[in-house]
Amino acid sequence: MLLYRAMPKKDGTSEELTEAISARALRQKKVHYQEYLTYLRLAKRMREDLGRDPELLNTALLQGENEYGELVKMSGGRIIRRAHPKVSSTEQCLVFIDEAGSHTLSAKEKFKAFSLGAIIIRESDYAVFDALWKQWKRVYLGSSDKLVHEPDLRKCDGTFYCNGDATKQKTALIQVEQIIDKLQFSAICCVLNREKYVEKWGLEAPDESLPPRTLANHVYVMMLAFLAERIALSLQEHFDGAKGKLTLESRDPFGDALLQYEFARLFLDGTSFISAAYFRNQFLPGLRFVPKEANLSGMQMADLLARPCADKVLALDTEPPRWKVFQEKLCRGRMTKHSILGLKVIPWDEAYDCMIPDDAKVVIM
Repeated sequence: MLLYRAMPKKDGTSEELTEAISARALRQKKVHYQEYLTYLRLAKRMREDLGRDPELLNTALLQGENEYGELVKMSGGRIIRRAHPKVSSTEQCLVFIDEAGSHTLSAKEKFKAFSLGAIIIRESDYAVFDALWKQWKRVYLGSSDKLVHEPDLRKCDGTFYCNGDATKQKTALIQVEQIIDKLQFSAICCVLNREKYVEKWGLEAPDESLPPRTLANHVYVMMLAFLAERIALSLQEHFDGAKGKLTLESRDPFGDALLQYEFARLFLDGTSFISAAYFRNQFLPGLRFVPKEANLSGMQMADLLARPCADKVLALDTEPPRWKVFQEKLCRGRMTKHSILGLKVIPWDEAYDCMIPDDAKVVIM
């Protein structure tokens, strides 16, 4: 008697998944329409039970059924299997996320990018990371309790004013790159060039797989999904499947709630490239929001990461302060359509290849 074992399903390539975006988006819309029509039918029945005229609900039902019929006609594209986790671990990593620039596409500010950066640290390594960063602040800024904010560093203001002493300012700026190089962490950054984005897509989402509400609210929501994809892949491939605990800087109740909602959506729907199961495997539920005044070492490092990556995108022929040292921290691996795991530029251009470290230009995944 012969026994046959089913071959494991193979995850789709980046190119196959890109081609399947429309088919997957249509399938999700069909599911939502089915739920919508179910609720309308239930509402109609309840209204009739109450002895009320259901005509408005009849009209909504007819419209919804017609729209659903159009979706059914459009269906038929092949749905490719998205990435699924292969390893699960009890180890945890701390992930700190911060941004630079305006998350409004129509913003008129001089800085024409929105950058979202994340640093990943094994939880078991964080005590050493925290101690080294605080020691650096004590030596070069005068106190381990100093709040480090990227604009202060860039303008030699605030904690980097150093009482107006130009020599101390210069020393602190040199030494900050040395401590970044010494600290153990991995970096991921997603940069959106607002001007080029609007030229290509206007104020719309890049494809139909993203919720229509995304850009109507703000770009941060879309960028969080892009960043989360790369964080999840990095945790699986470079941190032995460890689970990530995500911490972001708190902004306002509405903005925080919007991001929390998007994070929950990833657990339910996934994205065009990463399955919902993958996100549930790699992330602990819920985002943690903290104010800048919490003075977390990890948050300060994420804050320092976002701006130089964006500066490099906006001016490829320059070497922004701290760019080179952060470039070496970017997660390696070519599992995505463009660039490496640690870098996403929207919209992508082949000119950005110069941002990829030389030892990461070979496709290893």
